[in-house]
Amino acid sequence: MRVLRLPFVYGDGDPHIEEAIPMMRGWPPSQRMALIHHADVAQAVARVLDTASPSHRIYNVVDDEAPDLATVFASVGAPPPDGSAGEAARAFDVLLDGRRIREDLGFKPEFPRLQDAIAAGA
Repeated sequence: MRVLRLPFVYGDGDPHIEEAIPMMRGWPPSQRMALIHHADVAQAVARVLDTASPSHRIYNVVDDEAPDLATVFASVGAPPPDGSAGEAARAFDVLLDGRRIREDLGFKPEFPRLQDAIAAGA
């Protein structure tokens, strides 16, 4: 069995970021958020399935850059979060390290940054 740990998945006009804005409204604007484009999730799944004996059982699948929430909000035209949630937001202040899947399986995101996906219309 292999496990792919996914952060917040986005892409191709899906409403996930817009839908999450109300929940994250009180989080600090400087808090970073791990993301992955759904096309890159598909690539990661294919790489795990195509590798007979991957070196590890668990892989984190993430973009090359975790943007701050002000950038994430701006990507959908929303004003930055206000930071009013204080300590309650800290439970979500977690980033993933994707080096293992890159090194073991040659994974390289097609959209390494949120801005790359936006520029490509993806």
